Amino acid sequence: MPPILKKIKKLVKLHKVSKEILYHFQCGECTKWWTIADHHLLLEDTDNWVSCPHCGQRHKTIEKSEELR
Repeated sequence: MPPILKKIKKLVKLHKVSKEILYHFQCGECTKWWTIADHHLLLEDTDNWVSCPHCGQRHKTIEKSEELR
């Protein structure tokens, strides 16, 4: 890192921010709700299959906007 940037970092204190996407699920079996952050990353490995943390049922997911079509 150049010396000037080191000096600036010492003088200026910045807040850091990160982005989190929340997904809310409702079980098709027991109808209870739960939330997972950044679930889109998990879906890359699970092919849209999710297990309910309440009753254990494992089903594919569908977005509510798609459900109404």
